Amino acid sequence: MVKLLLSDIRYIQGQKDYVMFHTTERRVMSLMNLKDLATRLAGHQFLRVHQSYIVNTTHLRRCSTEEVEIGDEILPVSQSYRYILKAYLAKITS
Repeated sequence: MVKLLLSDIRYIQGQKDYVMFHTTERRVMSLMNLKDLATRLAGHQFLRVHQSYIVNTTHLRRCSTEEVEIGDEILPVSQSYRYILKAYLAKITS
């Protein structure tokens, strides 16, 4: 077992039945479903931006309707999740 602080997680990448937690220090793989994990993280600082990615909004450096930047990583924003990102941006800027 590995204990991860939510604040240390930069983003989570889904890989079939596994997820890879990308933290500020390391990467940790776990056997779980990204969809179920997204439900469990609802209400926290996490936002699903792609079928394969959930990002921690506190680590966002830059974002557009097509991609988000977290640290040195640039992650895609899929068309089906753009409205969620737009709603989040509207909420934080108002």
